[in-house]
Amino acid sequence: MKTLIVYYSLDGHTRLIADILAGSLNGASSVDVFELRPLRETQLNGFLKYFVGGMRAIFGAKPALQTPLPDAKAYDLICLGTPVWGGRFTPPVNTFISGTDLACKKVLLLATSAGGDASKCFASLKARLASSEIIGEIGFKSPTPASRAILETQISASLADLDI
Repeated sequence: MKTLIVYYSLDGHTRLIADILAGSLNGASSVDVFELRPLRETQLNGFLKYFVGGMRAIFGAKPALQTPLPDAKAYDLICLGTPVWGGRFTPPVNTFISGTDLACKKVLLLATSAGGDASKCFASLKARLASSEIIGEIGFKSPTPASRAILETQISASLADLDI
C-alpha cells in the first residue's frame, strides 16, 4: 500500500506525530511525507498567535503554499494531520483539501490539540471530505518529544485497530 502523510505543524507537535506515524507505517507500506508550509507563516506570539490562527481557521482561509501539492492519485491511503485551531482544522490543511481530489480515497485523520477535544475538528474534516472514505481518526493532546514512547504505543495500537 502506498501512503501519503500530509500535515501542517506550527509548533512542531503535529510534525512529531507525522514522524512517528511514518516510522510506524514504514514496514507495512511505501510512505511519503509532505509538510504543508504557507508562503507567509504567522509571526505572532502568545495568545494573539492562537486567536488570529483560530479566526483564520473559522473563516476558512486558504493560504498559498511554498511548494506544489502532491498528486493524491498515486496513493492508496492519505493520512491528514492538523493542529486544532478554534475547534477547526488549520488554513494550510484547508488549502490542501481545496486543491486536491480526495474523492473515493481512504483517509486517516490526525489532530493535535493543547488539551481540548478534537471532535469538532474531525466533524469539520469529515464534512469537507464527504466523498472520501474516512477510515479513522486519532486525536493527540499536547504531544511532546518527551512523550514519544507513549505516542508510539498509541499510534501502533490505533493502526492495529484500523488493520493498517
